[in-house]
Parts: sequence; C-alpha cells; structure tokens
Amino acid sequence: MKNKLTQRVLASLIAIITVIGMNFPASAYVFTSYKHKNSTIYYYYDNWVGSRAISYFSTGASAWRAKTTEATVKHYSSSSKTGYDVYMCAGNVSGVTWDGLTQTTHNNSTKYVTSQTVTLNMSKPAWNDNNALKSVIVHEIGHVFGLADNGTTKTIMNGYTYGINSRYGGYGITTP
Repeated sequence: MKNKLTQRVLASLIAIITVIGMNFPASAYVFTSYKHKNSTIYYYYDNWVGSRAISYFSTGASAWRAKTTEATVKHYSSSSKTGYDVYMCAGNVSGVTWDGLTQTTHNNSTKYVTSQTVTLNMSKPAWNDNNALKSVIVHEIGHVFGLADNGTTKTIMNGYTYGINSRYGGYGITTP
C-alpha cells in the first residue's frame, strides 16, 4: 500500500515537472555559432537610406544598449566607409515574406563575423507602423549579436512580426 502511494506521488511529480519544462523554455535566447571580435560593434549606412530608416537604426541600437553591457552597437560616423562591422540599409523588396533581414558571413575556423548586412523591407506593413518597425530593427540587431530566431517564444527573437504568437502582433514586444 505504502509502495503504491510512493509510486503515484513520484509519477505525479514527474508529470508536473514534464509539463512545466514543456511550457517554459530553459533559455529565452538561442545563440548562433558566429561572433564579433570586439564587444563594440559599429554600424554604417549610406546617406541615401532616408531619415526614417536612420532614426530606427539608432532606436534599435539604443534599445540594446539599455539592456546589455556585454556588447554594444554604435553608429560609425567616419566617411572612409571602412572599419565598420555592419552595413544597414532599407529598400523595397517585393515577393519575399521578411520585413527585416540580417545576412552574416563568418570565417568558418574562427567563427568571427567577416561581414553583416541588415536590411529593412520598406514594402512590408511594418515599415508604416512605428512600434512594429522598432520591433523589427531590435530583432535584427539581435541577429547582429549572434542570437538566432527562437520560434514563437515571447521574446524579441521570435521570428514573426505579425500573427498569432508573434513578436509584435501577438505579444507587442519592441525591446530586448
């Protein structure tokens, strides 16, 4: 009798732990294999990009600076067009599903980033919604730091801007 009660209690505890473990991720962020050589990452953009994009590049960088001391993203203001880590741009890209995209190239042996480009898609609805656009650029800068998309979790690295369980449309997330 006592043995059966102990087995039931143990089975119940295992079931509870399993359910809790399934509902709460162990980590809010998933890291990629690449990284930058330095903890200060500089971004650059061409002047033709436009004031809306430039403003949101700054907004996204500021949001991350407010949340982390491990790394920072700053605007590279030199006119030499060399020495920056990330190129940021905006354009009308039709026929795609993304509203922001970070493309990264890295050295396979060192895993250090050799180039990164962040693109905001002006043809998507997020471009005309201030908070959605902030969510997109903060998400993309997360990729600059080496964070991967994290499914439909309630984090800035959720890969979806709109829809059920999405980063912005579902959860309203605009900061890291």
